[in-house]
Amino acid sequence: MVIPKPDKICADDLLNAIQTAKLLGVSKDTIYELTRRKEIPHRYVGKQPRYPVWLIIDWFHNWKGVC
Repeated sequence: MVIPKPDKICADDLLNAIQTAKLLGVSKDTIYELTRRKEIPHRYVGKQPRYPVWLIIDWFHNWKGVC
């Protein structure tokens, strides 16, 4: 499943670590660890990582992690 990138990006399209953790059902510490290891798609806005929702959904559907 490929989620198309929106033509325009608004604030609602970028999630912070807490929002991403809630979406995926994991802790924010897990999100930060995945970010540190560059295993989850993210971009920095200033010093804060942000997670484009369309990339997170696509990443999750294609994730090969251990369950």
